Amino acid sequence: MNGIFVLITLIWLGLALGVASHANGHNRRSLFWFSVTAVAGIFGVIVYLLIITSKGTKDPENAVGLEIEFAYVLASIGGLICTLVCVRVFLTGVRILTLPPVSAEGFRVSPLEPLFPLILVLSGIIGIVGGGLVLHQNGKKQLLYILSYTPSIVVGVFAFPFVISAFSRTEGLFYGGGKILLAPLSLILSCTLFAELWRRVWSRISPTLIDSNDSNQTGVPLESRNRRRLLSAVGASMVPLVGYGIIGENPDRKEVERDNEIITPNGIEVLNLSHGYSEEEQEYQIGGSVKNTSEDAMRQLVVQIDYYAGGGNSLLTSHLPLQFSLGAGDSEDFGTTIEDNEPRPIDPEDIERFVLEVKQR
Repeated sequence: MNGIFVLITLIWLGLALGVASHANGHNRRSLFWFSVTAVAGIFGVIVYLLIITSKGTKDPENAVGLEIEFAYVLASIGGLICTLVCVRVFLTGVRILTLPPVSAEGFRVSPLEPLFPLILVLSGIIGIVGGGLVLHQNGKKQLLYILSYTPSIVVGVFAFPFVISAFSRTEGLFYGGGKILLAPLSLILSCTLFAELWRRVWSRISPTLIDSNDSNQTGVPLESRNRRRLLSAVGASMVPLVGYGIIGENPDRKEVERDNEIITPNGIEVLNLSHGYSEEEQEYQIGGSVKNTSEDAMRQLVVQIDYYAGGGNSLLTSHLPLQFSLGAGDSEDFGTTIEDNEPRPIDPEDIERFVLEVKQR
């Protein structure tokens, strides 16, 4: 791990030196760009490339001032942050809607989740380039206007699952087969509605920035008539998706009930096992005995009990060491309780099943 960190650091410093050398030879501030690239790495290089292709920078005698260079850096950082926030929230919504059922041990992973890191990296690059390009082509006001859509997109992502959760369960709503494609589609449609709502609000706040009849303005690049048609199509598409979420049932997310599981090595049996939650004592109790049915003594045995609230990961584990040596035909009792008055990641009354394993240390 340290070797990888050192390699990345050397690569970033190499990029920073290259950018600083180029900046020094073209009447730009080498120390400033060395610092930016040393911190941001390849992203700093992208911002620098945006600078050298902007007006007034190709001629070293007419290079832009520090304030303009700094404005490009801030624009790229703003584009990066807003893009990553929107995409991260969007991917969270997709994950919730495509989670597999709680039917197995281990982490539940959405089928689309392996694509998330690549999507985040590409989105970050798009945010950096987009922030600089918008500043270069449209100016600061238009950049701030576009970045102001971030809260509306975040709200739009959570609006669809929130509406569904009022009537049904949202986890795994579109899990299984081609239905997983409906998850990003539903969130995109929801974001479109809230983005248009924000556009209307902004048009009241700053009407000079948006001309509803100008199809070249940033925002929804359509004339008002086509925009109404688009919103009608979005609304019509949302109706069956919301209806499916409220009254539909996805057979692929049906949870499979799992029983308690006992795992023992050869020659070991678990006898007289009792378990359950005691209302009177307000604790979960489990006990029994371990018997050695082999002809040889078993040494350093331990009883490990993993507790589950449904499926997913074990939320609590008990380790019960037995005597050092358990002779042939011998048995030993074990027992433990999970009390309700102790801070634990799971309440005793929520324990639904357990996995008991007898193993040698």
